[in-house]
Amino acid sequence: MLSISLVIALMAKYSNRTNIKIVYVSDNLELIKRNKEHLNYKNPYPNDTLSLEFDITEQIYLMNQTYQINASFQHVYGHQDTRSRGKMSTEAKLNVEADRLAGLYQDELGAYSPITYSMTSMRGMRNSTASKQQYYYE
Repeated sequence: MLSISLVIALMAKYSNRTNIKIVYVSDNLELIKRNKEHLNYKNPYPNDTLSLEFDITEQIYLMNQTYQINASFQHVYGHQDTRSRGKMSTEAKLNVEADRLAGLYQDELGAYSPITYSMTSMRGMRNSTASKQQYYYE
């Protein structure tokens, strides 16, 4: 979702368009939930900054605000869901196909691991961005 928000922001900037309407579609329910919630406030609450992938949610929000992109968010089923492919919406089928193509690219040409596997270290404690553990200051 971050990459497409950047593409839309660049299109808005260099085409001098404003008030673009977009529906972000994802099978990541938590990401959809966080982005929907952020539409209700401008500045993040301190506890929000400790949440997983806060930086991604915040960057999507800031690009949408900066370039006057009227965003809405929709959850769809993905390849990990148990629904049969025939009963999925068109958006869900496209999402599954995009995941499949991304996997093929990663298997055949990808030399890099996804950024979600990066490690952080704070006060000698290591943590991956994908874990549930969060940092708190004493």
